[in-house]
Amino acid sequence: MRVLMLVKDSEMGGVGSNVASLAKGLQERKKAEVVIGISEGECIEGMLKGYDNHIIDFRSKNPFIILKNYQKILNLVREYHIEIIHAQNRIPALYAAVICFFNKKVRYIWSNHLVPIPSGLKYRLATKYGSCAVAEGISGEQMLINDFKIPKEKVEVINLGIDLSKFVKTSVEEQNELKKYWKIKKTDKVILLYGRLNIVKGHMFLLDALDKTENKRDFKIIFPGENEEYKVEILEKAKKYGFEKNIIFPGYIKGRDYLSISDLMVLPSSTEGFGIVNVESFCLDVPVIRTKTGGYEDMKDLVFGVKYGDIYALSNLLRKFFDEDECFKERARIAKENVGRFSLERMTDKYYKVYQSALMGR
Repeated sequence: MRVLMLVKDSEMGGVGSNVASLAKGLQERKKAEVVIGISEGECIEGMLKGYDNHIIDFRSKNPFIILKNYQKILNLVREYHIEIIHAQNRIPALYAAVICFFNKKVRYIWSNHLVPIPSGLKYRLATKYGSCAVAEGISGEQMLINDFKIPKEKVEVINLGIDLSKFVKTSVEEQNELKKYWKIKKTDKVILLYGRLNIVKGHMFLLDALDKTENKRDFKIIFPGENEEYKVEILEKAKKYGFEKNIIFPGYIKGRDYLSISDLMVLPSSTEGFGIVNVESFCLDVPVIRTKTGGYEDMKDLVFGVKYGDIYALSNLLRKFFDEDECFKERARIAKENVGRFSLERMTDKYYKVYQSALMGR
C-alpha cells in the first residue's frame, strides 16, 4: 500500500508526533510506503527527520501558490503511485478532494486533531473527509457527527498511539544530572506542563490556580517550547504572584528526559486533540491533571480532569498533590497498567483497516 500524508500544521508537535508514529508503524508493521507532503516547520528537522518529506505551502492563500501546490501533490501521486491520501488537517483535505475527484483510483481520508474547531456553515462546507473522517477520541466523534453533520458510519474513532517500549525512565544518574543543571533541589516538587509554549496550552490558567494553592511548598514548573513574546507574559504573571524564580524554560525537550524528573504532568489546554503527552506520562508513572478537552473521555479513568478556566477545581487538585495524597500514586499506577490501549500497534492496525475499506469503496 502507498500512502501520501498531507500535513499543514507542522509546527504543532502533537500532529507531527502522530504522523511520525503512524508512518513508522505503517512502514514497519504493514510494509506500506509512506510519503509526506508538509508545510515547512520544526517537525521536519525534528520528529519527521528521515522520512520522505516534500514541502508544500498549505498556509499560503496566493492563488498561484495554491495552483503550484496542486501540481506538486499530483506529481507525488503519479511518481509514487499513491493509493491513499491521508489529510491531517482541513486545508490539505480540500486539496485531496480535488485530486481524487479527477483521479478515481485514489481515495482519501481526513483526520481531525482538535476539539473544538469552528463548525459554522462556511467551515462545514469547507470540510471534506472523503471515505472516512477520523476522530482521535469520543469528544471528536461527537463533534463531527453533531456539529459537522457527518454520517456516523463515516466517522471512525482512532486513539493516538506511541511505541510504548521507548518510554521508560532515564537512569538515576541522568535524572540527578538534569536536576543539578536546573538547580532543582531534592525537596522540590516538579510540575511539567508538557506542551508547546502557546496560549492555548493553559500556562496562565495553571499559574492562576497555583496562586490559589495555599499549601504549596518548594516547587519548580517546567514550561517547554520556544516563544519569547509569550514567555515574557508568563514571567510577568508569575512575578505578580511571587514565583517567577520557580519557572524553568528549557526550550524544546525530549519528553522522556523531563518526565523522568517530574512528579506531576499538567495539561490545562483550552483546546486539545487527544494529547499524546498524557500517554507518555502514563508510561513513566507520572500522574496527570488535564482539562476536559479532546481526548479526555477516552482516558478519564486514568487522569484527573478539570474544566478549562475552573481555577478553584485545579487549585484543589494541586493542593492534594502538594499534600502527597495517595490518590495520585494510585491513579498513576492504574494508568500504567492500562496504557496498552494507546499503543502504536493498535493505532496502526486501525488506520490500516480504514485505508483498506477506503480502497474497497466502503
